[in-house]
Amino acid sequence: MTDQNGLPKAATIAWSSTDPNIVTVSNGLVTAVTRGVASVVASTAGAADTAQILVTENDLILDVQPNAAIVAVGDTIDFTATVRNRSGEVVAVNSVNWSLSDTSAAVFVGEGSLLLKSAGDLSIMAEALERRGNSELKVFRSPVASVTLTPGTASIYRGETLTLKATLRDAEGREVRDAIRWGSTDFSKATVTQDGLVTGVGTGSVVITATSDSRTGSATINVMSPAAVNVNLSVPVSTLLVGQIIQAVATATDASGQVLSGKTIGWQSNNPSIATVNASLAPMTLP
Repeated sequence: MTDQNGLPKAATIAWSSTDPNIVTVSNGLVTAVTRGVASVVASTAGAADTAQILVTENDLILDVQPNAAIVAVGDTIDFTATVRNRSGEVVAVNSVNWSLSDTSAAVFVGEGSLLLKSAGDLSIMAEALERRGNSELKVFRSPVASVTLTPGTASIYRGETLTLKATLRDAEGREVRDAIRWGSTDFSKATVTQDGLVTGVGTGSVVITATSDSRTGSATINVMSPAAVNVNLSVPVSTLLVGQIIQAVATATDASGQVLSGKTIGWQSNNPSIATVNASLAPMTLP
């Protein structure tokens, strides 16, 4: 808005469209509604101006490739999104927004790069320059060809736990997902939950198995007795007659105070000229 001298002048401006069915206007922001010609009018007291707007058909198309595919669970497939005009010329875009019909079935691991996680039908959508395109996938699950447990061997103390991971792969080496049944060859030595959590129960070696689709993997677990951190010695009396024999008892315990069985106890006297101890039977004798 300018005055009669051409200088800028503050004024309240009213905006309107000669045909709101073709274009609308709000505070100078023009929106194309449908194909046609209309004028936008800006007016204030004693002055007005117009601008003619030509609305054409949308001539941009977003193409997603591949537009249909059949792939296996565990595969990674790369999509491209290309915007073209009606002449087939490629239009440059700064970025493409990708989305999925089911985010639990797949995950984007890169720009347009999709990792398939479960079987079923899946739609992939792309958006750029306010244009949209899509592709359809059919995802199938390959049979399990191998089951691998990690770690394959491990040692734990009795009472400790260890979580094993089972990896399932098909004949092509693709990682697949399926139900897993866990088992132990000796539950008196180690138990395992259906989540792969192993608990040491008794000392010795045990094999933990994971089975899926008739394929089985295994891990060998060595269950050890916990380390002794304390030895408690008890004697029935503290005063002996010369030649008298008593039976001393030594008990080993772990860090939690639990009594440990099967531990080898070393016996000795700090003054054998006064009292001796038999290492095999642990009787104490005054010579």
